[in-house]
Amino acid sequence: MNRGTIANRTRDQLAALSTSYVTETTLNNAISDSMSRFNSDAEYYRTDTTLSIKAGGREFTIPTSISRIYQVRLSTGTDRVALEPTHRDKLSRDDTGWEGGTAGTPSDYYCDGGYIGFEPKPSAMT
Repeated sequence: MNRGTIANRTRDQLAALSTSYVTETTLNNAISDSMSRFNSDAEYYRTDTTLSIKAGGREFTIPTSISRIYQVRLSTGTDRVALEPTHRDKLSRDDTGWEGGTAGTPSDYYCDGGYIGFEPKPSAMT
């Protein structure tokens, strides 16, 4: 079923209920919101995304096209290594100086707001 079919069936239902007119924009926005929620809840549109990270940076902006992160893998040359999920508060609890730690090859990642961070922060990537 596409957006047009959904919109037509919705208009038919609204007319049957003697409901006042709904604008095309309002109807399309409601359909888009519902489709996004359904796709998110059903985890239907899963895909791989590549994010380039730079040596010495700890946190990087998560693209707005990403709504949920299922797995993070680090590509180093021909290898792809899965990173472990963690949280900033756990890192702070376990080591109060973690943010000033030595750079290296990340083994953990965390999400904080619209950012993804790595621990340890990346050194020169190969």
